[in-house]
Amino acid sequence: MPSRRSKKRSLTYEPLSLTSKSTKKIISEYHKSLKETLETPNPETLKIYQTASQLGQSKTRGGDSSKILLKWIESRDLKILEVGSLSTTNAIAKLGTVERIDLNPTSKEIKKQDFMQRPIDGFKFDLLSLSLVLNFLPSAVERGAMLRQTTNFLSTNGLLFLVLPSACTGNSRYLDQKRLEDIMNILGYEIVEFKIAKKVAYWLWKFCGRVNGATAEKKIVREGGAKNNFCIVL
Repeated sequence: MPSRRSKKRSLTYEPLSLTSKSTKKIISEYHKSLKETLETPNPETLKIYQTASQLGQSKTRGGDSSKILLKWIESRDLKILEVGSLSTTNAIAKLGTVERIDLNPTSKEIKKQDFMQRPIDGFKFDLLSLSLVLNFLPSAVERGAMLRQTTNFLSTNGLLFLVLPSACTGNSRYLDQKRLEDIMNILGYEIVEFKIAKKVAYWLWKFCGRVNGATAEKKIVREGGAKNNFCIVL
């Protein structure tokens, strides 16, 4: 008798029929998979995750990660660049004027642009948002390059809002909170605020305008099994 093989579940939901419960399920399953493998998702999975994230960010579902910035930042007159933008109605808009970019924009109000190819024209922002963006890059080198790229677009004392799945620093063989701070210090950043939730972690960094030329190589910071390989190098 042939053995039964369990089918691998795929995230195949109809976007328009996503209820609050199924939205949370998709995001939860995605983060669980990311915690276990931290592999770059395929385009289909990414599209479904984007749809679920958009719905999860709606006011009726209270899932907008940028809401925390309203508690951390008093100013309401900032020049803001949001990389990997999913929504044009999220809370970050209350902090000032927002330029929104994404590789696969979901709205005509979001500019189609690769942040790594963005021309360095001397214009500086007061706040740059990288919310659940860095973890989609496939290599440690590319993640480091993206963090370095942020320094080209922030004014001195400008702020970087960084959001990552909590497993990126909480369960990685190569990255913990201290290692991330060391990397950010090399790039001229000082930590201002930090909060960790069940599935995601939030940081607010201040750019001091002094980029150190040092490197940050891959090294083990956490021993033991059942660890992911998320890493950032400079």
